[in-house]
Formats: sequence, structure tokens, C-alpha cells
Amino acid sequence: MFFFNLNMENYIGELSAIGEIKNYFYEEVLKKYSFLEHFYCNISPEEPYFLRYFNIINKKFFFLDGIDYEKSDFTREYIIETFLKCNSIVIKKFNKSLEELGLHYEFFMEISNKECENAYRDYMAENNFQIAYESIGNSNMSLEEKIDFICSELKKIKAENQILTIMDPYILPKKYDPDYLELFLGFIKKSKIKKLKLITSSESKKYNSDFHLVLKNELKKLSIALEVLRLEKLHDRRWIVEEKKTGFLCGPSLNGIGKDNTTTISPLSEEDVISIINNEISLINEEIQV
Repeated sequence: MFFFNLNMENYIGELSAIGEIKNYFYEEVLKKYSFLEHFYCNISPEEPYFLRYFNIINKKFFFLDGIDYEKSDFTREYIIETFLKCNSIVIKKFNKSLEELGLHYEFFMEISNKECENAYRDYMAENNFQIAYESIGNSNMSLEEKIDFICSELKKIKAENQILTIMDPYILPKKYDPDYLELFLGFIKKSKIKKLKLITSSESKKYNSDFHLVLKNELKKLSIALEVLRLEKLHDRRWIVEEKKTGFLCGPSLNGIGKDNTTTISPLSEEDVISIINNEISLINEEIQV
């Protein structure tokens, strides 16, 4: 991971505007160089992996921004050189570059991903901490909030322009809310899903062929293919992007999101996803036709 500090010594504007400036810099400048996918902002220097470097961190470094170069296709040298050149590129929103605004990024330090992971592991063990990874929704969410909640989780597993596989015995239910189709189409469109693969039960008490047909036709209008496969021995509700080897466990079925007091979504490890793909998904080939 590369860490960069935003130098503000020559900045004469309002400090409250820094967040907005940085956001437009990310969207208008960094996006051009495909850095955003591996970019992290506002990293506290009190993160565990900085512990051994406290002797070179002083009070002016309240937050740092980082790029995970180890997951990037670019060389280390290219990333640092190009990132620093971005200081002089004009941000359209302000018609000025960072430098013209009295700001500039400067390279701060490099810490390998392995060292970061080991530092976290040791810190958690030494302090008897556990990390809670789950995302939790609530029972008061509106339709738009439900869509945004699902989309935020799909963004984490990099589902945009990918095939989304949902393993859920009740994903095409007999009984569903009036806005269920709207919820379904809402997160698919907003997350820019390329194709939808549903692995579900065909039991009469769980499966609704009429809804299957409606969903298929609506997705066809959006030029999104739908594939529905049969698997009867299915309990856990898993959402997976096979190409990226990412996914999560979803507590309720899609139709149940926002009904319970809490809706819990837990990430799956890459090893778990690979196991699911190799030992379950790859063996399923019976399609449910409508």
C-alpha cells in the first residue's frame, strides 16, 4: 500500500471545503488513470500497521490517502509518478488544479499488504478484539433505502458489469410484496448487473413460475439475461460474483430484507467462494424453464 499526504500548508480556503475538493479530485482526475478501484481515502495514522512508524509520524498527518498498488496492474513507479503529476491537473468543478488551490499530495510511505495484515492480526490478538464485518439493515427502510443497502453490498463484491449469482430457495417466492419486482429491478439496474443467475428450489411451495416469467421479460427489456437453475438442497442465501471470487451471506431472502428488526449481511472469504463455485455451482446444470 502506498500512502500519500495532502499538504495544506499553502491552502487559504475553508477547511470544511477540503472534503468536497478531494471528492471532485478523485472523480474527475484519478478516475482517468483507473486508480479509483484501489484507492482508499482518509486513513488514520493510528491504524495498527502504522505502530512501528510512529517515530516518523507527527501531528500534521491527521489523515492519509492510499493506493493498493499490489492489486493494481500498474508498476510501483508509474503509480507514484502519475499520482503526483495529478497535483497539476485542472479539476473542472473549480477550474483549478490542487496546486492552484494551494494543495498538493506528497508521497508519505509504503507498507506491504502482508505487513498491514500481520499488524492487524497481531493488534487484534494482543487486545483480545474481534472484527465485526457484518452490514446491518433495519425494519424501517424505504424501498429506495433497501435498494441502496443492497447496492452498497454489491459494490463491495465488485458486481458492476459482472454476472451476479444468487443462491436462495425463496428468491422467486409464491408470496411477495407489491414492490418486490421494483426492488429486484432497482438494485440490478443501479448496480449495473450484466447477467443474473438464480439458483433456487423448484418446489411448488417455494417457486413461482409466474413471477419467474415476469422477471425474465422485464430483464429482457433491459438486455439482461436471466438464468435460473434448480438446486433443492439449498438453505444459506449466498450472493456471489464468480469471476471476482467475491460474495456474501444474506440473512433473509430478498423479499425479507427490511422486515426483520435487523437484516444481516456477512462477507464470504475468497476461499469460501472458490469452494462454493467448485463444489456446488459448477455441478448444477438443470435449468428451470418458463
